Amino acid sequence: MSPVVVLVSPLAIGGPRASFALERLGLTALHLPTALDGRTPGQRQPVADAAFAALAADLPRAGVGAVVLGRSASPAQAAATAGLVAAIKAESPAALIVAEWPDDQRDLAGVDVAVIGLKRLAALSGQPLDDPTALGAAARALGPARVVVTAAPALMSGKTATALVGSTDILLAEVTNHTDAPAAPGDLVGALFAARLLAGADDEKALMLTAATLFEIAARSRAAGSAELDLPAQQAAIIRPTAMVDMRRLGGVRRRAVARPTPLAGL
Repeated sequence: MSPVVVLVSPLAIGGPRASFALERLGLTALHLPTALDGRTPGQRQPVADAAFAALAADLPRAGVGAVVLGRSASPAQAAATAGLVAAIKAESPAALIVAEWPDDQRDLAGVDVAVIGLKRLAALSGQPLDDPTALGAAARALGPARVVVTAAPALMSGKTATALVGSTDILLAEVTNHTDAPAAPGDLVGALFAARLLAGADDEKALMLTAATLFEIAARSRAAGSAELDLPAQQAAIIRPTAMVDMRRLGGVRRRAVARPTPLAGL
């Protein structure tokens, strides 16, 4: 399968989250970090601009299946990233470009799928997004054809959703709401969604599997007492998640289980 280029900051402890998830799903991840993280807080150092540009120039352009982008550490990195994305799209027109919503909007040139959290989307829109209709309008204003919104409002009480906003419809993947569970970073969400699409899933199934994996990893990490997503310990949920997900479109309801649900201890 075609490799995936990953430009994100690695996790301080446990290795690159996005690359780890991609490789557990059978993809080759070509990882270029935007920053280097130490094992203690405050030890994050951006990769020097010249080094980042040189490493980006060394990445392949042809035969790339997807690109997963996190936030750039500097304007120069953003410019180098935009150039790399343009070059990859020129050589690999079918490459899927998935990006966590950046601080610098220039990063979004050529992006097919943007990933953003509900709070950040609400701040950008300047209004509360407490229903899917308002959320859809705000997400479409961002520009990309598809926008994945995490921690989105669900239609059912006691649930939270991962939403996929397209040009004409909104898909909601609803799971049980656990407010104290570790949050999923946008680069991991984007990597999981991209991997499912590359494997041939349609948007609905890719969203369902992504939401199921994120919920299961977060729930099991919390039950194990971890304050962060413990991907190595919970990697089975990356390959074959078993959490129940309610799939909805505005005006219709679909309930689909990824597999036969298994009890999540302590939940």
